[in-house]
Amino acid sequence: MVKKRKTIENQLDPIKFKALPRLLDHIGVAMYSKFNKAISELVVNGYDADAKKVEVTIKYDKVTIKDDGSGMGENEIRNNYMELGGDRKRQTFDRTPIFKRLSIGNKGIGKLAALGVSKKFTVFTKKKGGRCFRYIIDRDELEKKGTLEQGFIELESVNCAEIKEHGTIIELTRILPHVKIDDKDLRGYLAREIPQVEHFQIMVNGEKCEIKDIPGTRFTVEINNKACGKIEGNIVLSKTSFGNIIKPGILTTVRGRVVGEPNLFDVNKGGHKYAPANFITGRIEVAGFDPENNPDKVPVIKTDREGFNTNHPKYIEYNKEMTELLIRICKQDEKDRKEKTKLEDEIKTRNVIPNVITDVSKGTGKIADKKEPKNQSRVILSPINILDPKVKLELKNLKGLGNIQLDDKEYKLTMRPVGANDAECRIDDDISVVNINVDHPAYLLAVQEKNVESAVFRAIADAYACKVSKTAEEMYEKIDKLIRVHVTGMQERGSKRK
Repeated sequence: MVKKRKTIENQLDPIKFKALPRLLDHIGVAMYSKFNKAISELVVNGYDADAKKVEVTIKYDKVTIKDDGSGMGENEIRNNYMELGGDRKRQTFDRTPIFKRLSIGNKGIGKLAALGVSKKFTVFTKKKGGRCFRYIIDRDELEKKGTLEQGFIELESVNCAEIKEHGTIIELTRILPHVKIDDKDLRGYLAREIPQVEHFQIMVNGEKCEIKDIPGTRFTVEINNKACGKIEGNIVLSKTSFGNIIKPGILTTVRGRVVGEPNLFDVNKGGHKYAPANFITGRIEVAGFDPENNPDKVPVIKTDREGFNTNHPKYIEYNKEMTELLIRICKQDEKDRKEKTKLEDEIKTRNVIPNVITDVSKGTGKIADKKEPKNQSRVILSPINILDPKVKLELKNLKGLGNIQLDDKEYKLTMRPVGANDAECRIDDDISVVNINVDHPAYLLAVQEKNVESAVFRAIADAYACKVSKTAEEMYEKIDKLIRVHVTGMQERGSKRK
């Protein structure tokens, strides 16, 4: 069979893709419908532009992201910013010119994050020594044009007093109805998602984004894996549960930027459950996942950076390493907790708590009031009331270890951890609870030295004396009286045992 030669008569015009404005929904709305993630992508622009500071301001139906980065000139706006899906930024430089940061922008589509949460955004930008430019991208206006190629966007040279020397301002308006905005939640998200590096600060409504130091046991991770290279970072096993901002689990970073959600890997799978797993947090950097330095046919990171391709050989190795590490941490913590519980049980069998209750109740009889010296201010030293409302509710519902009498009022005695930096004992009149903080260093030392009875008594005595005293002199007098009662009680109990 002889094939016919192609002739001019049967050769047709070439075909090409036709990009409709609806494509913006699939890229912008689909990938960045969550407010926190969308704002994160816009903050990243400032990070990659060597900004020292990015300020996010939320006012009613307007969100502004302002940075003091390098800004853009006319050529960069036309050839770089308006290019979708390209990688020009990373091709131009591997590290930023001023602070040598690794570029973490998302393949040229992060700029569309604004359209994921709003219908219109305005950009003001200025390079040092250059003019300030403004352009507006309006979703409704683009829709009228039919195709993206027909949707010309006006570029103007304007005066912008908000940008002094250089930088960029992005204003989001006509926020979409599905978008939920919580500035507190956004602070936590940005603090966790954006690299915490020197010379870079993120503010939301005037407050710095930062994750406070979490009290607990810290582990430094340094693993060399054949498949995914260096695995390094820090893990914290917290003493108390996390707030609403931080979810338990390890954040995996590539180039310092978080990929996916916090992950506990396979710690609670395969028929075993570890309670300490819900108190684990941390950040781990995996150099081998960097697509720029370690190109793979199939990338280990998903295109939208929402997670990993879990069947990738590198991720499988990483998952195995982290699972084994977290299981070891959980097992050791469970072992330590069992030993601590054993010691506490021994303490209870020695009537420690009943003895403390008896001595404190005896010793809190009222001391004759003395005239308060003139111009003498009240001593405000008392660790009064439980600070955390969740802990307060929990203590209110606990059965307690017994009832203790302080002056004319009866309190329930509890022993609950509230953090190493909190008071050793708190007396809460609202819920009638006296709580001993078993996280406090003094209590932990007393457990080791098997001297819990005196430690618990002293903690309650100090808190009580501070609570009811008007002067330092009166406070020390009450503590002295209480200690004398306790010493007498210990002597009487000792003589009975003989």
